Amino acid sequence: MGKGHIYLMTAVFLLTSATMLHAAEVKNVVATQVGNRGQFTYDLLGDEPEAEVEVTLTIQGREYKAVDLHLEGDVGKVRAGRGKVIWWNILQDFPRGLDAGVKWRVEAGGKEFKDAATGISPKDAIKGKTDKESVYAAAYETFKEGKYDKAQGEFQSFLNQFPNTEYSDNAQFWIGECYFLGKKYEKAILEYEKVVKNYPQGDKVSYALLKQGFSFLELGDKSSAKIILQQVIKDYPNTNQASIARVKLYGN
Repeated sequence: MGKGHIYLMTAVFLLTSATMLHAAEVKNVVATQVGNRGQFTYDLLGDEPEAEVEVTLTIQGREYKAVDLHLEGDVGKVRAGRGKVIWWNILQDFPRGLDAGVKWRVEAGGKEFKDAATGISPKDAIKGKTDKESVYAAAYETFKEGKYDKAQGEFQSFLNQFPNTEYSDNAQFWIGECYFLGKKYEKAILEYEKVVKNYPQGDKVSYALLKQGFSFLELGDKSSAKIILQQVIKDYPNTNQASIARVKLYGN
C-alpha cells in the first residue's frame, strides 16, 4: 500500500470493564473509519453507574494500550449508557498510515453477547417478531454489518412503528450515522437535527450536534461547523463531546 493509506482491518479492539465494576458490560462495539480517524461506538450497560473502560489495539503483533494512543471520547472512567464513542487519531500515532486491515473483538466478562440496547440476542431479532426490541435489534445488527442503506430504511421503519419509545432517539441518531458513514453529509445533517428537535430530553442530543459539526466540516462549511461545535461546548461543557469539539476547534 502507498504511503499515507490507512486501513483499519487488523487491529484487535478490546473493551473490558474493570473487575470492581464488573456489573457494567461493554456491548455492541462498531468500528468504522471516518477520514483519518477511527471511530468506535459501543454501549455500556449494567447496574453500576460507571465503569473503567480500557482499550487495547493489537497492530502487527504488537499491543498498544490507551496511554500509548491518541484517543478521545468515552474511554477511561465512563458513565453507563448507550451510544458511547471513542475517536482514534490514526495519523498522530502512525504518520505513514496503516497498511493492515482491522478485526476487533469485545470481551465482556465471558458472557454471551447480546444486543446492548435490547438485552436479546441478534439471532432472536429475526424470528418475525414485531415488538419494538426485536425491530430495533434487527436494524442495529444490519448497521453493524456495514449495510448502511438497508439499516437506514430499517431504523426508519422502526420509527414509523414506534416513534416515542426509549429507543426512538437512538434509532434517529443511527439514521444520521448511516448517512454520515455513506458520505451523504447533507442528509446526515438533517437527520441529526431531528434528534435535537424531536428528542430534546434524550441522551443523544450532544452526540447529534457534534456529528452535525463534523458533517459541516466534511462539506467545507467551516463557519457553520464552528457555530455548532461552539454550541456543544457551551451547552454540554462537562461532556466528552465538548472535549472532542474543543480539540476540533482549538487543537487542545
